[in-house]
Amino acid sequence: MTWEKYRKTAEQEMRPYIPGEDLTGVSVSERDTLEQGGMIARGADDDALWYVSKRFYEENYKIVGRYCCSMDLDEVVDQIANLMKSKFDQKARSGYSGWENHSSIPDAALINKLLANARRKDWVDVANLAAILEYRAAQR
Repeated sequence: MTWEKYRKTAEQEMRPYIPGEDLTGVSVSERDTLEQGGMIARGADDDALWYVSKRFYEENYKIVGRYCCSMDLDEVVDQIANLMKSKFDQKARSGYSGWENHSSIPDAALINKLLANARRKDWVDVANLAAILEYRAAQR
C-alpha cells in the first residue's frame, strides 16, 4: 500500500490547553507531552475532545478569520501572490528582465511606474513593483 499526503480542508474548533487543567474526557496520545502552546480540539460531529501538541498545531493549523472581519489573510496573500507570479512569468516571456539590476532600472524609475500603476488601479503591477523594491532594499 502506498502512502499519500493529504491537506486538511475543514475548519477545526480548538482552544488553548491550560497547563494543569483537568483533562477528563480529553483524549491524549501516549507520545504527546502536555505543554503550554498545545491545543484542545473539539469534533464537529460528536463533541469529542483531543489534545493537539504544540508542534503539530504550529506546523499544521492557522486560525481562521482572526485578522480582519471574515477575511482569511493567508488566502488573500496567496491569491495576490499567484497573480503576481503569473504576471512576472508573462513579463519574462515577453522579454522583460533586469529588474534586479539597480543600474539598468533605478529605484526612482520603479517608484514612478508603481505610482502610475496605482493611478490606473493595476494592483498586481503595484504589488510586483513593491516586491521588487522590497527585494532590492533587503539586498543592500
